Amino acid sequence: MPASATIELLIIDPSRDDTELRISTLRNAGLAVHAKRVDTAAALVGALDSRDFDIVLYACGDENIALSDAYKICEQARQDLPFIVLHQDEVANEEEVTTNEKIRDVILKHDLQRIQRVVKRELHDLRIRQQLKDLKRQLQESERRCASLIENSQNAIAYIHEGMHIGANAAYLGMFGNLDVEDIEGLPILNMVAPSDHKRFKAFLRRLPEKSGVSELDVKCQSSSGNAFDARMEFSNASIDDEPCTQIIIRDQSRTNELEEKIEILSLQDSQTGLHNRSFFSKKLEQAAEHFQEPNGACSLLYISIDQFQAIQNTAGIAAGDAILKTVADILSQTVGEDEVLARFGEHSFTILSQCSKKAEAEAIAGSICKALDRAFKGQSRYDINPTCSIGIACSEGETSIQDFIDHAYFSCEIARGNGGNQFAVYDPNAALPGYEDGASLDRGQEGSTAQKQEEVEEAVIDARGVVKEALANGQMRLVYQPIVSLQGDSRENYSVMVRLLDSHGGEIDAGTVFDKAEVSELMVDVDRWVVKHAIRELTRQRKEGRKINLFVTISSASIVDPSTLLMVCDSLREAQAKGAWLTFQIREADLRAHTQEAKNLVKGLKKIKCQIAVTHFGLAPKPEAILKRLPIDFVKLDASFLKDLATQQKKQDDLAEINANIQDHGIKTIATAVEDANSLAVLWTVGINCIQGYFFQEPSETIAFDFGST
Repeated sequence: MPASATIELLIIDPSRDDTELRISTLRNAGLAVHAKRVDTAAALVGALDSRDFDIVLYACGDENIALSDAYKICEQARQDLPFIVLHQDEVANEEEVTTNEKIRDVILKHDLQRIQRVVKRELHDLRIRQQLKDLKRQLQESERRCASLIENSQNAIAYIHEGMHIGANAAYLGMFGNLDVEDIEGLPILNMVAPSDHKRFKAFLRRLPEKSGVSELDVKCQSSSGNAFDARMEFSNASIDDEPCTQIIIRDQSRTNELEEKIEILSLQDSQTGLHNRSFFSKKLEQAAEHFQEPNGACSLLYISIDQFQAIQNTAGIAAGDAILKTVADILSQTVGEDEVLARFGEHSFTILSQCSKKAEAEAIAGSICKALDRAFKGQSRYDINPTCSIGIACSEGETSIQDFIDHAYFSCEIARGNGGNQFAVYDPNAALPGYEDGASLDRGQEGSTAQKQEEVEEAVIDARGVVKEALANGQMRLVYQPIVSLQGDSRENYSVMVRLLDSHGGEIDAGTVFDKAEVSELMVDVDRWVVKHAIRELTRQRKEGRKINLFVTISSASIVDPSTLLMVCDSLREAQAKGAWLTFQIREADLRAHTQEAKNLVKGLKKIKCQIAVTHFGLAPKPEAILKRLPIDFVKLDASFLKDLATQQKKQDDLAEINANIQDHGIKTIATAVEDANSLAVLWTVGINCIQGYFFQEPSETIAFDFGST
């Protein structure tokens, strides 16, 4: 209850004049009093039913309503309602007053100064009790959510006290033979360790109380069936029902190694086509590049792109697009030899690293691919446009850079596409003249336009400014969303919005690298406008579907100093019929410091239209809390560096606890970013962080579909 809140006072008194005198006295003492007077039991019941009161003053005699009756009625309405007795000279019903410990005080009716002090005291105590009640509720909700997170965690987690199990999650029970909770409660943790490691494990447990933070031990564990496996145990202090205990996280190292192998395979494979992915191809290309200058080290690179893929997909649908990709992948797999490396390189592009050292051999491969794809799709009525491909060929002779090697094949592919597609072109550093499926050459009259096209493609690939301009002009951007999950029981659906840049084939470009370049700074205003408008449109769509989504949208330093930014936000909200309260604008701490006055003006305007403000990458500058005093901040996103080695370094945990407390003292909620593991999550919950964001829950996604109810 705020200090300035109105006091709801219930006075049980037959005298209207005495009541008015007491109310006037309390108001003169600076208390905002809203009083109700009653003098019968029926009126008392009606008053308590109509609204909640903070304090009751009883000044009646038995002839109106007996003290015992009045107290019982008030206690039935609310047990923690402060009840104060006012009397004339002698205490009425003295035995009732002295034996009832729940009556808070007894005061002479006309001792107005003491009535003031007692009312203030009771009001203060009431606030403390209400705050305690709220904190207990929040703690219970946080504990419930934390328990839910642990129970649904993929990590095997158990709790022990004095070497005995007192609880475990489903993953832990499954690890040791699909046990029941009843089977494990009271069972020694030593039973989970293979006999060969008992002595070492006991010695470790004896030293454990001396250690702080997270302690690790590699042991051989055994399941209920006697099967042994290598495991790593992580021990940390915890509590259950306010009783200290030890949390243990166990990782099956044999499964981990097997899983790592599977992950390694999956990380190098494209799940949609079954081919190798870009990462795998890049590694193979790096290995090949080491031998470019050797006598037998020459090779060829073919860059294959499906012509008009986006147009086909827009007409025939996503499923048809997926089918085309799979068919092309199958044809390419049948075409390439065992010594050649085939991979999916982009959304609808593929690459082949061939051991062919001669241009004619690479041309033969490209020609056979063009013919095979043309035959496979020719005459299929389900496509308005028959899929074909354009292929660019580059030979390693004379190449010194892997990126140049790829770019030259890509440039040649663009030239083939620009000349109608369903053909290939060979990169020639002198004339850059493409070949065709039938092996014919361009006549000299086309040479100038071909060289010009290659120059345009090179500029679009290499120049960051050109990349951003092209993305803005052609709509080659998309938004992705990452959930921000509360650790304190708040179920609101918050998402952080990020932008992805796309190339002309729909593949992603590293937006961070592009946006960090100085030459694109003046274009960031246009990027921000695109992001804000599209984020608000998506927000409105989600809201119309009944979801109470809130989005965190980033504003760059260029938009901070642009005086039209606030008007742009207002116009976008009005056009989409959206509310500012649905949006949180997030700004880097460094940008707020660099443009103090402009940031202050922009934040003031955004707050007027009910938007909230978040500071990102917070905590790197000296005295970071200084900025919190100057601006009305709602959220602080702690820099990702706070999470590095957090679970294993006590000093980092102490530093995080201190900065988190300082931020929350300003009435600001904290968000930890880059959360990727359960150990960090446990520390963040203990420290009292409000929310978390990171890959532990979900990577950025094009769809807004995270289940906040499951956390």
